[in-house]
Amino acid sequence: MIKQNIKTNMKKIKNKNQKKILFTCTYSSGISGVWNRVYNVSRELIKRSWEVYVFSSNLEAGTLKEVKSEEIVDGIHCFRFKVKSRFGSKNAYGYNSNELNRAFDKINPNIVDCQTFRHLEGNVVAKRCAELKIPCFLTTHASFVNVKVRGLWLSTLTNMYDVLFARAQLRRFKKIIAITKWEYPYLHKLGIENNKIEYVPNGIPKEFFIKKQRITKAKGKVKKILFFGRIAPVKDIETLIKAFSVIQKNRESGDYRDIKLDIIGPSEISYKNKLLKLINELKVKNISFKGAVYKVNDKVKTYQSAGIFVLPSKREGMPQSLIESMSSGNIVIASDIIACKELVRNGENGFLFEQGDASDLANKIEYIIKNYRKLNEISKSAISFSSNFKWDKIVDKLENLYINA
Repeated sequence: MIKQNIKTNMKKIKNKNQKKILFTCTYSSGISGVWNRVYNVSRELIKRSWEVYVFSSNLEAGTLKEVKSEEIVDGIHCFRFKVKSRFGSKNAYGYNSNELNRAFDKINPNIVDCQTFRHLEGNVVAKRCAELKIPCFLTTHASFVNVKVRGLWLSTLTNMYDVLFARAQLRRFKKIIAITKWEYPYLHKLGIENNKIEYVPNGIPKEFFIKKQRITKAKGKVKKILFFGRIAPVKDIETLIKAFSVIQKNRESGDYRDIKLDIIGPSEISYKNKLLKLINELKVKNISFKGAVYKVNDKVKTYQSAGIFVLPSKREGMPQSLIESMSSGNIVIASDIIACKELVRNGENGFLFEQGDASDLANKIEYIIKNYRKLNEISKSAISFSSNFKWDKIVDKLENLYINA
């Protein structure tokens, strides 16, 4: 991302002849799924002559370091507000409402899309939109998680909010944008009817579609299994390591002995240490941990270097890594959680295994290794399916919603 300082001259910002949209999100710096969506949608809208603004915290996703209060990021005007508290969460809360409203009035947007549900900044901005009769959308980002993922304290606060305030807050929005279809029942419970919900998933960059053929190096043999994502407990990477250990112990033939497992992504140190201890206890070979890959072209190369992609997660919103790996022609295996089942049709464009069951995962991996040359139709189906998630197609639908609001 190319960055430059903002010369805060609000007279230059005010241009009533230009389409202006404001997004709110927790972060506008660092690596965050919500910011990734806002960034990619914004870049596409800018190509279509939209002027784009973002309100966020002044914290960097992942590190929680303070960043610049004002900045232009690849043409996106980012305004960042100081966080008062986080309520025991890694997320940011507690902005100054007056500062948010003053910045809102100076920008004077035509459309607003809040990317945070239950957060103060979204509620403040939605209220201001209602007062000024400006169309305001809410993208929920699959924020319906269970207590095991969110923790008891934050889950209690979340449930209290949903019971006491959510229905009234949700009525302020023109439309609710769901990035997954599994969100619909949760929204129904909060009083939202289908006619107020629009399904618009996350997308992936065009670079993933430049080279579509399946990578079949070494005469069609699987040489590498890949995990790509955060190295964190919710991803349940220990189940993948256990499955990989089963494969090595059960099969000593050449087809299995040389297969590598690459685990790539930013690590939570305590969890990574737990995984290294497990690898040592199981005496597993050929497992490598590698750091995060952020540049799109490098991500494409990483996916294309593998034959099998595994996502063993306990919970996901919309697992973007699955779409990215499908577009690269990998054979994907994912846990049978609701988010993965929405994307993976078992035996058609990938495979599902019972979440947490290392034996089931090992069986799926062995089946793919044995039949790898015969699974070209699954690879083609995965590539075809992933083409529905190109960012330009996603933004076509979003822009139509915004213009007709």
